[in-house]
Amino acid sequence: TGAALAGLGKMQQGLYLVVFTVPISIILGYYLYFDFGILGVIYGQIIANIFVMIIATIYMRQLVSVNK
Repeated sequence: TGAALAGLGKMQQGLYLVVFTVPISIILGYYLYFDFGILGVIYGQIIANIFVMIIATIYMRQLVSVNK
């Protein structure tokens, strides 16, 4: 996704995606750590990355359809 955004000249949108998703990842890892220990951090990363993949896919499809 990062290479595609760079190729389209849309680096600022990639930055917004990262700024939006990093706090979600940190918060999930922090709260799940208290319930599951170190495995909670891993679970938080998995959940956050699935969320990022979904958001990035939706965003890239919209970006490509606009640039056609």
